[in-house]
Amino acid sequence: MLVCIPVFAIVDGLSGPLMLLARPANQLAWVAIFACFGAVGAQGGLHATWLVLAPVALRVRVVIAIVVGLIWFSAWALGYAINHAWRPYQSDEWVLTATVAFLCLPLVSIGIQMPLWLARFLASWRILRLTKTSAESGPEKFGTRHLFYGMTAVVMALTATRLADSMLPRGGAMVSWAVVAVVAAIMSSFTILPMVAANLGARRMWLSLPVTFLLNILVSFAYVAVFALIERPTRIPPVLVVTIVSLVCGFFFSVTLTLLLVRSFGYRLLKGPAEGCHKPAIS
Repeated sequence: MLVCIPVFAIVDGLSGPLMLLARPANQLAWVAIFACFGAVGAQGGLHATWLVLAPVALRVRVVIAIVVGLIWFSAWALGYAINHAWRPYQSDEWVLTATVAFLCLPLVSIGIQMPLWLARFLASWRILRLTKTSAESGPEKFGTRHLFYGMTAVVMALTATRLADSMLPRGGAMVSWAVVAVVAAIMSSFTILPMVAANLGARRMWLSLPVTFLLNILVSFAYVAVFALIERPTRIPPVLVVTIVSLVCGFFFSVTLTLLLVRSFGYRLLKGPAEGCHKPAIS
């Protein structure tokens, strides 16, 4: 499973250089670019899934999540720097952009995690490796320490976003990234949650996977529809449909293939109270 970390790091590093191929007439390049962007976005969901549901202690999950997040962000920043190295007229801009993104991403990450935390503490979601002789541990109960950790994380994320806001000449980062975090929480509720359930909890995967893919498509186009209602563009170009489908495919297959790999090692999503000894699901 550790192979996923360098694979996604390579994808992050390629996301910047691929933008150099972007031309209005080169639709194939746009398909590859947006598929890559979808894979980059998938990392946020996988990162949140590990941090919230993985079957190890919270402090271990946090440390590993921070290390992996730094690796992926460093790879993305390198690709972004390469992209701007070929554009001398804005070569100084990438440092500020990367710094602001680094400071604001924790707030977005919390937004992605929120539906998963709610599922963990309200519906007792957890990912465990089940064997014929393994006894299931009970679900983790919400306590004072979780409230303290959560409040601390939110305060630190807001402080970092506030610092990023002060670095911009016109400000605006605080409000903009807060909106992004809210949108990320909504998108996570309709994409990551169903995909975790479909890949690690469902038995009829031949049905659950196509349904979650369709749900991803519908959510994406609903987001575009809301944007269109707000901005009221004169027309929606056909290429937008192609890029959205490419984005969803990159996102869906990145999450699905990773979770299926996790499933192949015997990990399953469990819900509700513990029921003693469990056998691995066969499906």
